[in-house]
Amino acid sequence: MKKYFGKENEKNIEIEKLSRTKIEKLNALKLCNEFIVSSLFEAAYGESYSLFGRMTGASEKLPENFEDIEEKSSLQGSDRRVQPYIRSQLFIALIAEIETYFFDLLKIVLEDNITDNDEIEKK
Repeated sequence: MKKYFGKENEKNIEIEKLSRTKIEKLNALKLCNEFIVSSLFEAAYGESYSLFGRMTGASEKLPENFEDIEEKSSLQGSDRRVQPYIRSQLFIALIAEIETYFFDLLKIVLEDNITDNDEIEKK
């Protein structure tokens, strides 16, 4: 990464660390989405007795309009509500991660500017 407006490498390292951490969290959300797809299929059609009926019970509590969100789903009936619902929650988590990334990035940049302004005022 290029030097941050000619400042010391400390800020560059801090920004790179922040970016790497957020990318890891976003990748975790992507893996969660992949898990959701496979686990919901298993819950609906697998032979796991511990999951039997639980997805249907949960899906019946969700609004019916969630059934229409995913056109290409291997799930049927009210079970089609669960995947879009959980994905909507993941989307909220994604937006929150992006928001905190920009907040933290802005904080790093502003801290640098505040320090520079203080030094200019002292001279």
